[in-house]
Amino acid sequence: MKSRSILLFGDVHGRFDQAIHEALARRPAGVVFLGDIEPTRSMCEILAPLKEEGIQTWWIRGNHDTELVTTWLNLLTALDENLDQRVVEMKGIRLAGFGGVFRKTVWSPDLQQFDGKTASFKSFKEFATQRILATPNPARFKEQGITAEQAVASLDDPLFHANVLFGSEILHLSSIFPEDFERMANLQTDVLITHEAPSCHPYGHIGIDHLARAMGAKLVVHGHHHDSLDYSAEQKRMGFACVGVGFRGIAELDLDSLEVRVVRQGEYDVERAGRMRSSLMNTDDEL
Repeated sequence: MKSRSILLFGDVHGRFDQAIHEALARRPAGVVFLGDIEPTRSMCEILAPLKEEGIQTWWIRGNHDTELVTTWLNLLTALDENLDQRVVEMKGIRLAGFGGVFRKTVWSPDLQQFDGKTASFKSFKEFATQRILATPNPARFKEQGITAEQAVASLDDPLFHANVLFGSEILHLSSIFPEDFERMANLQTDVLITHEAPSCHPYGHIGIDHLARAMGAKLVVHGHHHDSLDYSAEQKRMGFACVGVGFRGIAELDLDSLEVRVVRQGEYDVERAGRMRSSLMNTDDEL
């Protein structure tokens, strides 16, 4: 009988041995990396042993995945496995991925403002276009031999981003923009897999609550904060269940019941089990 579960990998931060070992031992229907993956080599090569066994593989972006050009390019070798801003069906269950984080320099909506009017930029392409056209340094395009206008046109190709973005600009490939949110809010899912946490986490964001409810999600699974906390008291308020997977932790999602159980505790799960919620809004704190 084929597996009716998937494995969820908390922020691995470049270490894949435990994740690959558990997946090969358990033979789930699929696996999902919850961001902050930071592969030091081709992600396609890392995932190859799982794909050879017929295990579906997916990933979403985390904030640390866009700090270095090399890390981002390594992830993009498995671009077809990117679950970000997509809905896929596995064994009759719809899974949606929404990576990245809210950053105040881009957009950090509050309880009332969710129409994107408070955002500095509507989309990543708008942000990158303004930066490119405002600073058309010849060095930016020297190796490619292209104009600023051609560089802007290339922004539709994720594989070309690292060639035309300077310094911290690439960081915002993991920022959440209103356009991303609006696109996802028009889709439907059973399980929403995010990097950013909902408001039930001490540093979670109300934006994920809004998105989950708009998409009709029954369950949200997040990474980012390296925590696996008990959110049961918040479920009624939010309107959906939520599970966090800890630092290099592994959880198993039953696709029949949508129940999640811990396979391997995160490295900080025990010492941080008592973290308490401080406010309904996040502070954009990042680890």
